[in-house]
Amino acid sequence: MVTSSTLATCHSRGRVEACRDQACIGHSFGGVPVSLATEALQEQTQALIYLDAHILQDNENFTAFLPESFMEGVRQEAAETGGWWFRKCIPADKWAAGYYNDVSYEEAKKAWDASHPEPINVWLDRVQLPASFAGTSRPSIFIEFLNDKCHGPEHWKLMTQRLPNCITRKAPGGHFAFATHPEEVAAALDDALQEALTRYD
Repeated sequence: MVTSSTLATCHSRGRVEACRDQACIGHSFGGVPVSLATEALQEQTQALIYLDAHILQDNENFTAFLPESFMEGVRQEAAETGGWWFRKCIPADKWAAGYYNDVSYEEAKKAWDASHPEPINVWLDRVQLPASFAGTSRPSIFIEFLNDKCHGPEHWKLMTQRLPNCITRKAPGGHFAFATHPEEVAAALDDALQEALTRYD
């Protein structure tokens, strides 16, 4: 998670200033900190890459994409654990069916066991971005995973429509296709990058 305090720490250590011509990449909820980082690091960021990632607009939070019935479960689990959620709301069988549906249950279960609970506040916090944040003026690439069961294709279409300079590609696999189909995702990304270099050269 990229936060204002994290950015301030990096600035104080001279790490951010040393970065130039960088591309920010985010997957799933990671699309949110990527957008925020691009706004904060406008001079250093040349492109954005989203892998089935969520793109929020100003004063929007992640719950805008989720059914209230699911969020009730998230809030209840967070209340029981001091602000964290995951295992009760998404047990291993649901994780395998929705997130790792393109591998065996055994492999999906290993990934579930290795995953960590998430703080509920990152889903509830509303982002602060100008109407035309820096990412809308940068080349952006969106790779859609064709077998992603977390959200339907209409959701990802909505995400790409929020980026006027977006180059889209598709790749096989579920929500974590970069882990289960790395070669195909890399090929789609390479093809999109070639178009970006040609279009914005």
